[in-house]
Amino acid sequence: ASSSSSSNTGGGKATGGGGELLRSFHAHHRPVRAIAFVSDGGVLLTGGADGVVHAWSLLEILSSSSSSSHVGPIRTFSDHRLPVTSLSALPSGRALSASSDRQLCVLDVPSGTTVARILLPSGPTALVTDDDGRRAYAGCVDGVVYRIDLDSYALSTTAEGAGGSFSSSSDAARSRAGGGGGGGGGGGGAWDPLADVLGGGTAAATLATREGAEARRGR
Repeated sequence: ASSSSSSNTGGGKATGGGGELLRSFHAHHRPVRAIAFVSDGGVLLTGGADGVVHAWSLLEILSSSSSSSHVGPIRTFSDHRLPVTSLSALPSGRALSASSDRQLCVLDVPSGTTVARILLPSGPTALVTDDDGRRAYAGCVDGVVYRIDLDSYALSTTAEGAGGSFSSSSDAARSRAGGGGGGGGGGGGAWDPLADVLGGGTAAATLATREGAEARRGR
């Protein structure tokens, strides 16, 4: 099964392998803008134009015994003040949420806590992470891709001069891989993400919880 968003109504839809609709449910008060799977695919995250991120049990969504009008989130995160623009899964049941309010939030889904908030210079519209979940790349409306070290929560500028905003996570991924950005101006920055050419980053996070601070120091 897979899940998709109903962007005009704030609803969510679950479809089978053949594309058939298995379930629809009301997810947000405003349109759904982003989805991601965490916890080995057992939890679905949805981010809405209402600034809220919900976590849903996929088992409950797909259960035939549940009424479509009574599916409730197992976790809710209300850190953002403007629409959520992108979500990306991290290891150990964590995820990143990006919003037009310029914040990236590190969400711990099992505990329902926000581990860190990272303020970007511009509103992020696209977000991808490395396979090991230690670095994130955010494409923003200023045409710049920012690299975030998730071990130290340090921020670096990685690609500039895209000529416009990044419109999707695939744009940021192409720029991260050196294939050019997806800015509105048709240009793009390319670099080797494995090369340490940027020097030190700038600290850009405020920890929301004591547990988050302890987890960061323990890494």
